[in-house]
Amino acid sequence: MGIIIPPHIDGTHCSVCWDPGYAFENKVTPKYITIEIIGVEKGPGWTAADGEPINGTFQLIQTSTLPCTWTDTGIFPYKIRWGVSSVGASMTIYSTTGAVMFTTGALARCALTGNNLQNWKFVNGSFVVTLP
Repeated sequence: MGIIIPPHIDGTHCSVCWDPGYAFENKVTPKYITIEIIGVEKGPGWTAADGEPINGTFQLIQTSTLPCTWTDTGIFPYKIRWGVSSVGASMTIYSTTGAVMFTTGALARCALTGNNLQNWKFVNGSFVVTLP
């Protein structure tokens, strides 16, 4: 599944990661990021009602109310969410029917990579976030 990534567009400032001395230094917070999700598979508890795993490359847009969160829609409801807080980053993905397919729990602040901690309906997988 291919996507067209727009040129860098400034987003609302997220001071958790974008400030001098923080993970991404003093660069401008991007409105769009790219995420690649690979290796998510059906687990031992999977049923057809859980939907299919989501793997591929996706463009996420910064949410209007939380400047340190990006989702596939920019608003709720969403299928994919990468969020950063003052204590860590997390990644959550829902299957095509809304079952939690992928979650990382809390990661190091501003983490751009992580592994799936789900072990029942969906297993395995990892993600990589690319900033413009």
